[in-house]
Amino acid sequence: MIECPSCPECTSQKVWKDGVRSTRDGDVQRWLCRSCGYRFSESKVQFHITTQIRIRPQPNSNLPHNVISKLNLPIKESPDDFSFSGSKDIASHKGTVAEQHLNNLRDYNRTRQVCEFLAEESKNLTTATEIKTVAGEESQAIKGALTLYIAKALQKGLVDATIEHNVESIKWLAKRTDLDDPVKVWYEIDNQKNWKLGTKQRTASAYKSYAKILKIPLPEDLNFNKWILTDRLPSYIPTEIEIAQLVSGCNQKTATLLQLLYECGIRSGEAWLLKWENFDFERKTLTLNAENCEKKGMSRQFKISDKLIAMLNLLKLKNRNNAYIWNTGPRSLDNFRSNFVSKQKQLARKLQNPNLLKIKLHTLRHFYACKLYHMSKDILLVKSKLGHRNIQNTMVYTRLVEWEQPDNWIVRRPQTTKEEDELIEAGFEYVRFDDRNGTPIYRKRK
Repeated sequence: MIECPSCPECTSQKVWKDGVRSTRDGDVQRWLCRSCGYRFSESKVQFHITTQIRIRPQPNSNLPHNVISKLNLPIKESPDDFSFSGSKDIASHKGTVAEQHLNNLRDYNRTRQVCEFLAEESKNLTTATEIKTVAGEESQAIKGALTLYIAKALQKGLVDATIEHNVESIKWLAKRTDLDDPVKVWYEIDNQKNWKLGTKQRTASAYKSYAKILKIPLPEDLNFNKWILTDRLPSYIPTEIEIAQLVSGCNQKTATLLQLLYECGIRSGEAWLLKWENFDFERKTLTLNAENCEKKGMSRQFKISDKLIAMLNLLKLKNRNNAYIWNTGPRSLDNFRSNFVSKQKQLARKLQNPNLLKIKLHTLRHFYACKLYHMSKDILLVKSKLGHRNIQNTMVYTRLVEWEQPDNWIVRRPQTTKEEDELIEAGFEYVRFDDRNGTPIYRKRK
């Protein structure tokens, strides 16, 4: 006996055959109710209810409101008289329509027809879950490898800034290639057409460090040194006037740091880690210990000027509660550099001097090295003051000939001992004694 699920009083005498529908499980007989026009089929399909379903009354039905609160109901087979409520042919619907009907089931004792798309959606969902799980496992593996790398890098003495930059490069590579395959990593770096040579060098260096610590063998024929920068001179060496313009145009905190870099030639990262205890204001010295040095640099000591001491004392009045002079957090140096670039642009426009835009924090280190060498002609002294372990890194400053040009110097011939003392205090250097005029010659770079 065939009954219409929409109006059970419609027996087989009031139900017409509506053809046969082909499915992957075989042909299914379809029926059409004469009274209500409802189309349904008689196949037995399984449906698993896993959520709470509220039963709504349907037209032509005397069922009251019911609430099903059972979860994870067992799979049941449906009788021949099944369907979703309503008068739509759900076999031709998409998933969203079927989901809209899940809350309209008439009787929980009957399992309901589910279209083939539900099985397909379930299959797709399973595949997506598997892909997501694999991706999650890979992500966890990379995180674990990076954690191990950071721990071992710290043991080897790499500074925090170097480790941080290396980790960023490695994470970038991990998103695009397999870190365990050095060949793929090499080609990924080499194929970056928009990168500068220095960027490729830093990324390759980061991966070499990662591979060495995690013991990933690098093929001998794979040249990760391909992108090493060739012998290159500093792009721009500023004048003392330009540096003075920068110092005078910045706020107190920035001006003090610039003055320190100008007088001592230390790296900006080294200056950022300085504490008040590194300065001896009575002896007018700065002591840079090994724990403050970057790139495994050597400890060293510097004489500082009265001007810098006055600037530091003024800064200390506002910052006496902090052990560090400039450092306020892990990302504070990056923020400082960004603010410095903004101030550079303002000063360059105000003073109409585009050369100010060429001055980076590290440029002041180049200035100090050039000035020290051409004043002393002692490359070992320059090496010591810069903290270099390899003298080849220092030799670059011996080839900057523009320092020898006369128009870059202020020349003075003091007539008395007092004038000579004033010149020395102002930073002038002794050149030679003029026998014709009987006066010493002093000079200072503009």
